[in-house]
Amino acid sequence: MTALIAEPQDRHSVEEFARIWHSEDETLGDTRGDLEEIEVLLARYGNRLDRSDHSGWVDLFTTDGRFEVYGRSFEGPEGLLRMAESAPGGLHLTSAALIEIDGDSATVEQSFLFVDQVSHESRIGCTTINWYAPRRDGDFRSGVPPS
Repeated sequence: MTALIAEPQDRHSVEEFARIWHSEDETLGDTRGDLEEIEVLLARYGNRLDRSDHSGWVDLFTTDGRFEVYGRSFEGPEGLLRMAESAPGGLHLTSAALIEIDGDSATVEQSFLFVDQVSHESRIGCTTINWYAPRRDGDFRSGVPPS
């Protein structure tokens, strides 16, 4: 399993980190590409919701994808679209993501601040996104764990 974040006991110098990051090791290269792909996917989640691109947001999930928010669960394309269309408009501001990759699966933890465009009220939250065998046409998508 490869993690994006180092634990406090992992004390690498900036030079050592740069050497590892820029290594020619193919495994690290694959991981860097996966990290970049997941970071772009995360940006698309909030961006598409904030721009009311509901069908584009739904396309970021596998057909069996599930989205859980504030104690409610929305499943499959129809449920996801219903959630996106009923969500209040606003702006999602996100923290840096903690990404762990294990083969074709990944887990992401990310904090966010949502600001409602009408009331200007804000909500702070933390989300955990799990991708289980999530690649579709070679790309990560949100999916659900196998039974």
